[in-house]
Amino acid sequence: MGKNRIANIGVAAMAGALAFAGVARWTHAAMTLASDGEPRSAIVVNGHNEQAEILQAYLQKITGAAIPLREQSTGEGTEIVLETVPRIPGSSDSPKARQAYRIKTAGGTLAISGASERGLLYGVYGFLDDHLGVRFWTPTFETIPRHASGQGRYHLRLFPHVAGAEDIR
Repeated sequence: MGKNRIANIGVAAMAGALAFAGVARWTHAAMTLASDGEPRSAIVVNGHNEQAEILQAYLQKITGAAIPLREQSTGEGTEIVLETVPRIPGSSDSPKARQAYRIKTAGGTLAISGASERGLLYGVYGFLDDHLGVRFWTPTFETIPRHASGQGRYHLRLFPHVAGAEDIR
């Protein structure tokens, strides 16, 4: 094979990979959490009261809507499900990996999963910061954007940046 043929194959492969990445990025449908100050979703608590109340309070500040809390999923409408799981896929078995979290959508459900209560709390704050634009500058100073809908596309797995984070993966 000549150099030009190899270069063309490389360019074609790169273009295909970029095209696939672009398609994969938009496979998650947009979810509307609130509209015009009215809730269009509910938070499924699953016994995680502290995390649910924090999320509810910030969503109200962001959207103007009081997102209701449900103890369990009804499977109806858009739900933000808070849950702890034994392990976040891709994390190790180290004790620090218990702080990992994942944010994922499937249908009308946005799931915030943590490998522990602390991991779930990090997931709630990560969702607020990374996806809804809340900025926690200091313990007493924060910036809260105002969005009428809280609409967006959400899918993310994160490992919090902590000392020794290399042990998490």
